[in-house]
Amino acid sequence: PTAGWDIGEDADTEFFVKQQAPRERWRLTSANLDYSLCPSYPSKLVVPAEAEDLLLGQVAAARGQGRLPVLTYFHASNSKGSALLRCGQLMHSSSNGYCANSTYLEKCRKAVGPTAALAIFDCRSKVAANMNYLKGGRQDNPRRQNQNGGIERVSSGCISLPTANTLDVPNIHEMLSSYNALRTLIERSDIPESKWLQSLGSTGWLDHCRRITEAAVTIARR
Repeated sequence: PTAGWDIGEDADTEFFVKQQAPRERWRLTSANLDYSLCPSYPSKLVVPAEAEDLLLGQVAAARGQGRLPVLTYFHASNSKGSALLRCGQLMHSSSNGYCANSTYLEKCRKAVGPTAALAIFDCRSKVAANMNYLKGGRQDNPRRQNQNGGIERVSSGCISLPTANTLDVPNIHEMLSSYNALRTLIERSDIPESKWLQSLGSTGWLDHCRRITEAAVTIARR
């Protein structure tokens, strides 16, 4: 058991040895060594080999809390691989920020394979996404933006034609409130057995577990 601070520090072993991510397509970067790129990410990140550190900084600046897309899990197989990346929401930004984001996502897609499909999963509920939009956040636009802020016409299979999915998972604050309600219920001894399942349902915990499981299955089936 650890305090968690060392998680991700041996990223080379985790991603390139255990998960067998191809080194010719992915690389380990120290751009976040001092946590200036993203304070909530590990110091070492795995990104597409074709993405330079300068581009990483531009993409981080266009994402909420600097959370640029980074490799979280790589699934190796004989026919083709697949990659799961995590990131923060795209923020209102200049056309250069959008262009950098689109360029980077295309490099992420190609790091999996030249014909790999790109799927974007928004874990937030629709209500949360709308609220964050009012605060300056936005969802990823599946079309590539050019240097002038317009939309480029690109071929099928590129970032212009990904699938976008809303998973409608409650936020961490709702999860914590539900978990605390569950703990309180378990510690109580005054609830009759005939009312216990009803009380359990009122905590919302089972519904949260269902939504998370559904989200995981949806992503895995992609």
